[in-house]
Amino acid sequence: IQSGLFGRAWFRRGERRALAVPPAAVLERGQLRGVFVVDAGGLAQWRVITTGPRAGEAIEVLSGLNDGEQIVVNPGVQDLDGKRVAASAGEKKK
Repeated sequence: IQSGLFGRAWFRRGERRALAVPPAAVLERGQLRGVFVVDAGGLAQWRVITTGPRAGEAIEVLSGLNDGEQIVVNPGVQDLDGKRVAASAGEKKK
């Protein structure tokens, strides 16, 4: 391109798969963010996560949670760590 000329360019934005959780599942303890993960025995375990940007009705999880793990949504103010929880007839999302 020479002086006085201009050009246009278009870039295709790629898509990527990301792990995301509902905002209601993410709790803050001091400066830490975490979720309650339900283990195979039905016990809730507090897990610290690193979050990314919010995308619509979900928060991206960068680390600390694996795809397919069950989490507690709307845990309330009680401490569920180590307590048995039961799944409700809620919606299961991937």
